[in-house]
Amino acid sequence: MSTLDPIGNGGHGPDPGRWGITIVSDLHLSLGCNRGHDAGGHILHDAGFARFLGHVRRRAAEERSGWRLVILGDLVDLPDAEAPPAETITVLTQVAAGHQGLFGAVGEFLAAGMQVDVVAGNHDVALLRRAVRERFADLVLAAAGDSSVMPGISFHPWIYHLPGVLYAEHGSQYHDINAMPA
Repeated sequence: MSTLDPIGNGGHGPDPGRWGITIVSDLHLSLGCNRGHDAGGHILHDAGFARFLGHVRRRAAEERSGWRLVILGDLVDLPDAEAPPAETITVLTQVAAGHQGLFGAVGEFLAAGMQVDVVAGNHDVALLRRAVRERFADLVLAAAGDSSVMPGISFHPWIYHLPGVLYAEHGSQYHDINAMPA
């Protein structure tokens, strides 16, 4: 039986054999891209993403299942990997401040017991640096309001692999201009 086959859980807690995967990529959050605001001053795209993750959380609760969000690269436009970590962390912090709704939605997703896997893409390859990863996690966990959900977030270089279930790549390695040599 595949791990994706529906399995009944007899009315008990979430069944570890019953789960789903949502994959998003190339959101390219950056400084100065906060133009679309609603009447309350909220960024429209962030609100849409928050509604989307809220739907996934509700579906998981109704189905008594777990869920995994795979962010398949280029979530945030960061300075290249050669930039000093302090500069990259400053940019990341500023982007998160401009997209509190989106970072909050990811934090709430984690707080609901879901998993988040972040794959570095060519625009956010700096997430492979420990200090940048830690700052990203801090920003998301602050939005979750619960640092105990830290084990629910993990980072991966440009490939995400769940053996027998999913193999996904950011894809920039196949583009002659965007491929990274190392």
